[in-house]
Amino acid sequence: MSTHTATDMRWHKEKWVDDDVMRHPADGEAWKEFDRTFPEFAADSRNVRLGLAIDEFNPYGDPSRSIDVYIRSLVDELKDLWTNGVRTFDKSTGKMFTLRAAVMWTVNDFPAYAMVSRWSTKCYMACPVCKEDVTFGWHAGKVCYLGHRRWLSWDHEWRTKDKEFDGNIERQLRPREWSDDEILEQLHRLDFAPFRKIVSQLRASTHLNWTHKSMFFELPYWSKLKLRHNLDVMDVEKNVFDILMGKTKDMIKARLDLERMGI
Repeated sequence: MSTHTATDMRWHKEKWVDDDVMRHPADGEAWKEFDRTFPEFAADSRNVRLGLAIDEFNPYGDPSRSIDVYIRSLVDELKDLWTNGVRTFDKSTGKMFTLRAAVMWTVNDFPAYAMVSRWSTKCYMACPVCKEDVTFGWHAGKVCYLGHRRWLSWDHEWRTKDKEFDGNIERQLRPREWSDDEILEQLHRLDFAPFRKIVSQLRASTHLNWTHKSMFFELPYWSKLKLRHNLDVMDVEKNVFDILMGKTKDMIKARLDLERMGI
């Protein structure tokens, strides 16, 4: 470990300021919650926090059903790095220490999100945050996910605007947040398809949109994370830009749909 790396890690720990300004992932609530849950790990700023990105990872054109084959060795190493750590030389102190590591979250586009989370990002319950409380509709021949204003505060002025959005006043509350125990309890009682088998879209309603239990739940800390998966902002921005500027979605069905909604 170089002097520069060690100094940089300590800066994030010692120069941290709680002023609601997001300068670094350490300023986020997910990072702070991890520190509160695992104070022993957080006590040594030299411990490494990792992010995993697997966008465009598509060996043999079949990753969605066999992704566990590729991450098996990774998960085994991550479990060892959390439990036992690895002896590492700290150049700044001239001494050896036991370095530990944890994956804080994944960063992916929406299709890859489905692979690593094992929550299908297709069909009527595609939103992995809203889960069974998702708001959807059928527009321009496709399933669309609405109700974004429900995340706003109850007295926000946009909730009462109808014509500016989907023609309705928003009265729904934000979806409830599932606890780690609730997620694990549900995953433990589900009967998933055998390895590498395609999961039927007609699976039991108790499965919601789960397709398998993610191998990352083998990590001792994974179920305790406040935020397990992130969407790649650059990928989302590109898709929105292509839709707005390329007008790939500006079709007759879409125009008729807007007219029907009073927009």
